[in-house]
Amino acid sequence: LDPTWVDKLARNLRRWDETAELVVLTHFDPSDFTEPVEVIPLMHPERDWSTMMECLRPEAIGERAVVIGLDTLALGPLGPLWDRWDSEAHPFVAPPCQYSPVKWVNGVVGITGDVASEVWSCWVAERDEAMRDEQFVLHTKFSEMEWMRRRIRKPSNMWEVVSPEIRQWIPTIGKVDAPPRGVTLLYFAGPIKQDSLAPTMAWVRETWA
Repeated sequence: LDPTWVDKLARNLRRWDETAELVVLTHFDPSDFTEPVEVIPLMHPERDWSTMMECLRPEAIGERAVVIGLDTLALGPLGPLWDRWDSEAHPFVAPPCQYSPVKWVNGVVGITGDVASEVWSCWVAERDEAMRDEQFVLHTKFSEMEWMRRRIRKPSNMWEVVSPEIRQWIPTIGKVDAPPRGVTLLYFAGPIKQDSLAPTMAWVRETWA
């Protein structure tokens, strides 16, 4: 991935929420981005999936934040979604996996600064040992998602306390003329991402631009 992914996501999000403040954890320099974003340097950019844990660093979260990956598309107004999130009652929210609902996933996470501090402290204390522990291995490598499921509190169900309009999608290469119905925020699962879909899917190309 390169800085254009951040710029495209920023433009996409601000199309639906002009007030969106984007904080990016990256090894790139702030001057590499054309869109206005706050840049926080990664502490461990070489750690593959484990690097995703840095999104929960307290300085990135502030009072509360919604954490998303670059493989995300906004398809409708975002303000109403976050207005529904009562972060005092539900300080940690995440969606269930659509393909295995007993599990939760971190494609989109709502989290308060207090919970982020708890998670980050636990991660810093266990990081080196956890990355050698086979119980956290997925597809032959360490998975931050497996660590989170086993070691931290279970989040509230985002579909129930925020909105079912936040959805996971496993696309296939080919032509899909329209995005999934009833979706405001779409995050990709699997290896196929926007760059592979844009050449054949006009709605992806127009949204991710």
